[in-house]
Amino acid sequence: MACPENMFFLIGLFMSGVLACFGQRDLIATMPDRLHVLTGSCMQIPCSFDIPHQNKYTFNSTILTSGVWIKENPYYSEHPDSVIFNSSKTVNRYQGKITGNMSQKNCTTVFFNVTTSYTNKYFFRIESQPFRSTDPDKSVDIVVRGKRQLLTNYLFQFIFLASNIRVEQMDSLTISVKYLYLQCITDLPSSPILTVSGEVKEGTLVSLNCSAVAPCPEHPPELTWTLPTQFTPENQLQENPDQTKSVLSTVAFTPSYLHHEKNITCTAVYPVGASNKTAEHNMMLNVSCKT
Repeated sequence: MACPENMFFLIGLFMSGVLACFGQRDLIATMPDRLHVLTGSCMQIPCSFDIPHQNKYTFNSTILTSGVWIKENPYYSEHPDSVIFNSSKTVNRYQGKITGNMSQKNCTTVFFNVTTSYTNKYFFRIESQPFRSTDPDKSVDIVVRGKRQLLTNYLFQFIFLASNIRVEQMDSLTISVKYLYLQCITDLPSSPILTVSGEVKEGTLVSLNCSAVAPCPEHPPELTWTLPTQFTPENQLQENPDQTKSVLSTVAFTPSYLHHEKNITCTAVYPVGASNKTAEHNMMLNVSCKT
């Protein structure tokens, strides 16, 4: 039996409603999946947004638009404390600023003096007139690397030298420790990436490349080299495919047989407050003979 035309109309209407509920987003935010940041430093979140076609006429870029960052739960009406930054407010939980041009749909944001409590996922929201929307399907995971405070409910890794531990009461497992050495594991910056372009051959010019992430482009890491020869490095701040930043240092030199099995080191020095944090990458040169 053929289906009546009005049934096809109802099916089409139903499917349109399903797609409207489940297949469309009022706001589409673009940002990295994850960022690693050093405690005490700043962090830049590359961010841009777009408005789907069905809402093009409700968003007016000429009207002042505020950017809002929400921690952990995108449905901030149920958890108002999850709003950590609103560009329309003068006082926020997190100190920061939107450096991007919101009228051009650039929501890049910088936060300052980050702490380990910032480790979480974050969602972005825009507020304008009459358009207001959060993208609940896209978030950025922030991982803050640094020494954690010795507080209850923090997860620690401990190193025990247990040669002088004795169990006095098994039922409650009360442990008396004569000598207890406790070390809080401190996360250091990620090691820079050290690569060689081409074969390291005696008498042939070769390039060494060292790159290190720059989560705070306002204060990027300084890259230094330790080489068994004289050199002049070329440094530049470059943008990665996910719009994060890295510092690239390149050294060109001509190896000789004297450089064979010599160590080279690239060190990244990150300014964090009044101090520095360092990470390095070592490599041994394997110089092939001239043919």
